[in-house]
Amino acid sequence: MKPEKEDHIYTLYEYRKVPNLPMKALTIFLTLLILVSKTLAQNNPVIVYSFANNFEDSIQKPEWMNPNTISLDEPNNRNHFSRMTAASPYSSGIEVEIPGDLRRTNFRISVQGIIRIANSNSNNQVVISISNGDSAIFWKGMHVPDSTGKINAWNPFIVSTLVPRSIPVKSKIKIFLWNSDGKDTADVDDLEIKFTEVAFPSFLPK
Repeated sequence: MKPEKEDHIYTLYEYRKVPNLPMKALTIFLTLLILVSKTLAQNNPVIVYSFANNFEDSIQKPEWMNPNTISLDEPNNRNHFSRMTAASPYSSGIEVEIPGDLRRTNFRISVQGIIRIANSNSNNQVVISISNGDSAIFWKGMHVPDSTGKINAWNPFIVSTLVPRSIPVKSKIKIFLWNSDGKDTADVDDLEIKFTEVAFPSFLPK
């Protein structure tokens, strides 16, 4: 008598190649897999904090710094924005502590808005600066890409970077634009800053 075959657990790839296994069972398996994935996503939502400013409010929120940079486009236009010049090279931006639910987690900071430059060779950067007390522990300047090459026109931009969970929980984060060459005027508007949880282990030591 031949020994009975051992039970075999098919992988999804093997399952699809076996002609005698019913297609209905495969459909049920895939449906259950999708339902489980959706349930896990609902039970573990991604944490997102968002700060936005179009500079139109007469009273700015306290987390937004450099309100003296807010300018009016034209008297009859009534479009407000934050202007960077040689004398005032930093735009309006935010200064906040790490949001509570993102402490001791990896998270991504993304910054988007529209920028208007007076010279195609101007060097503007989004700056993310993190300090703990009097100590600077993280600094990154990201060049604002020129998406259209048009001067004196509003161009959209978006940049982002990862922040590791090893950052001390009471750290303060400053995010703003910097006209780093200081030669030409640059304006920024419709600024939106997002902090988004990233679910993977940090590669930096705690």
